[in-house]
Amino acid sequence: MARVTSLKVLGVTVTERLSVTEHVDDVINSCARSMYAISVLGSHGMCVPLLQQVFQSVVISKLTYVAPAWLGFSTSADRQRIETFLRRAARSGLWASAMTAEELVDDADERLFSKVRYCAHHVLEELLPPASDSQHNLRKRRHNITLPDKKGHLAAKNFIIRLLYKDTY
Repeated sequence: MARVTSLKVLGVTVTERLSVTEHVDDVINSCARSMYAISVLGSHGMCVPLLQQVFQSVVISKLTYVAPAWLGFSTSADRQRIETFLRRAARSGLWASAMTAEELVDDADERLFSKVRYCAHHVLEELLPPASDSQHNLRKRRHNITLPDKKGHLAAKNFIIRLLYKDTY
């Protein structure tokens, strides 16, 4: 068997050091090619609202594809590259939303977490810790789930752990 340094799983490239920088590079390059194709459509007469709709459905979906799974392993430089790409798209008139890359991914996180919490048959539902049966309500929380211990630095990068501890003090 040949030893590899990165692995592409369901479209997400992860390196042996659990870095997603290579994935971010691939996605940014792919989105730049798509943005060029969309600008060619504009030069052939497609109206701006339709160009923005194509950008939203093609490019933004590529950027946010399984973002809850890989975001915790991204660096600030990775997130900054995505942000820079979105600013460039906004300057070209293709990205009309005021949402930042962080807001896009947070929205994707929240939608997935909500589905996991409220759909009893969701495939990720079994990964949630049990509901808390504590009678002490010292502070209002986003959920009633028992907070698990964070064991190691990798635990904080896990989607479930990240969202369970989100907005806690």
